[in-house]
Amino acid sequence: MTMTWTRPAEVLTDGARGWDGVWTLVYAAGQAAMNLSAVPGADDDLGLMYAALDVSYALTEIESLGRDVVTVAVNLGSVDLTDRDAAVAVIDDLLATAQCLATELVEVPDVGAAQALCGSRVTTLLASARAKATGGAW
Repeated sequence: MTMTWTRPAEVLTDGARGWDGVWTLVYAAGQAAMNLSAVPGADDDLGLMYAALDVSYALTEIESLGRDVVTVAVNLGSVDLTDRDAAVAVIDDLLATAQCLATELVEVPDVGAAQALCGSRVTTLLASARAKATGGAW
């Protein structure tokens, strides 16, 4: 197996905190989906491409919270078709962690309306992206 995304993704998920952590995870997942979709035969149903579109909308929502949420942009690099399933699992893990973190951020007692609404939109978009990336119903 030549999969090289697993360890960097673990580092990202372990270190993610706050909205900037959500942004970093979502960006990395979107870039990974784009990289994988560019591999011939990896995205015949276009699920990865549509997942990346949902991710781009989620990034726009997160960025509406302010400039300080945009931090480290991570590109996990290219991947082989033989590693497609493992790559999709990494993408799903990144999105799931971002979704959980966004949910935690809006569950605090003193959350503002703007953050609560943003969190709602972001978690919905991430759930949609996960379904599309993993071949679920969408």
